[in-house]
Amino acid sequence: MDEVKRIFSFVKNNPKYHSFIPVLAVGFFCGARVEERAKLTYGDIFVGGRNEIFVSAAVAKNGIARFIYPTENVKAWFEYAKENGVSMDATDTLIQGDTLKQRKTSHSSFLKALATETGITLPKNCIRHTAASFMAESQGYTETANQLGHDIGMLLKHYRRAITKTEAEDFYNITPDSV
Repeated sequence: MDEVKRIFSFVKNNPKYHSFIPVLAVGFFCGARVEERAKLTYGDIFVGGRNEIFVSAAVAKNGIARFIYPTENVKAWFEYAKENGVSMDATDTLIQGDTLKQRKTSHSSFLKALATETGITLPKNCIRHTAASFMAESQGYTETANQLGHDIGMLLKHYRRAITKTEAEDFYNITPDSV
């Protein structure tokens, strides 16, 4: 959790990375996959003021649409990013770039720079795996599996009791004001 705080503190304090704040929030706190983060538009998030992210069948890895229900800290990070000049037009993708390949490359380059700048090792899929661990404790296994598009057996195998309730509460309190 301390590393996640350091990551958000770093991007908050480095305006050149502000455009990645929503990407990180949707990854760390909602568990969207890299490719999903590269395909999601701002129009898929908080549609009609509802507290949900719509991962359409075209965006989802397995082709099955689902909803993710962001925690309050995700809203806080989106508000912070918007207040600091991040464009969030409904048709804009979370990651900038004309093609999916460009967006995925941009995401990868950002994570490499982030790891170098912060000294934090970011193993493959660590953002999604972090989300799954904290979501499982905070929201329960069934709800977490539904939101992540996972099989419940796989979720239980990998994330059962990985996090305490207190750790989950603290994790979802990572906001712009707390870093």
